[in-house]
Amino acid sequence: MKNLFFSIAAIAVCAGSCAPKNEAGLKGWDLQWQEEFNGHQLDSTVWSLPPVEGMTGWHYGCVADERTWSLEDGIFTIKGIKTDDEEYGVRGYITTSALTFGKKAFPLAVEGQRSRMDVRARMSKAAGWQPSIWMTEPTGYPEFAEIDVMEQINFEDRVYQTIHTQQSIQDPRRPNAKFVAIDLDPTEWHVYSVVVDCEKLVYMIDGEVTMEYSAEEFPDEYPFPGHSYCLHLQSIFGTGWTNNEYRGDGPRPVPNGEGVPCFVSYDWCRFYTQPIK
Repeated sequence: MKNLFFSIAAIAVCAGSCAPKNEAGLKGWDLQWQEEFNGHQLDSTVWSLPPVEGMTGWHYGCVADERTWSLEDGIFTIKGIKTDDEEYGVRGYITTSALTFGKKAFPLAVEGQRSRMDVRARMSKAAGWQPSIWMTEPTGYPEFAEIDVMEQINFEDRVYQTIHTQQSIQDPRRPNAKFVAIDLDPTEWHVYSVVVDCEKLVYMIDGEVTMEYSAEEFPDEYPFPGHSYCLHLQSIFGTGWTNNEYRGDGPRPVPNGEGVPCFVSYDWCRFYTQPIK
């Protein structure tokens, strides 16, 4: 979620047709938890909407407002809208997020086991809009790590997958331990995934590997073993990243109404484990 100060060549992946709506079974994996977003209310034993005690950062414009989300026909949708109150949210722009922080955490790197989180999502594009899927260790410091499974900004036809560590966020020259940018159409359905064990973290989109991050490559920046991580389905307005000033694109009023109302929809979230043989 921190600013990216450099860019890399984008990697092409298959289109939204590669991410069909499917059953919860995944060959070779054991399903441990699933959220299919059935019913008309979020499961309050798992999910919270902002404000959430202990989780105040990176929630620009997130408010407790029933206009910012819906749950219909098995699809959870977070909305970004403009209100008439300039003091509300970010210049009157509001949205929300759903997170398992303080309620449910997922063990990602367990000895002898591999873990996997899959989330199927699609989103619209708007100025100053940043939908994302990310995971973080609930106790935070001193062994902080942030796993950004998907981030999209503004009108870009690409998404970012990023690792932040305690070491990287303290170094302004490298706020990201490692990241990748992937060209795709974010308005189409895609399955965004992270697979983690005690030796390696792997990002995927629609089942295709996009980036690997290993303990061998970063021996002093692999804090995942022995920790569980919360899941964040987040949208925010008006961060420095969406403003693009550091990217050389010039200043941009953020948000400025272009593309609003906007949305990000979630079909399902599924957590799997697999024994390492």
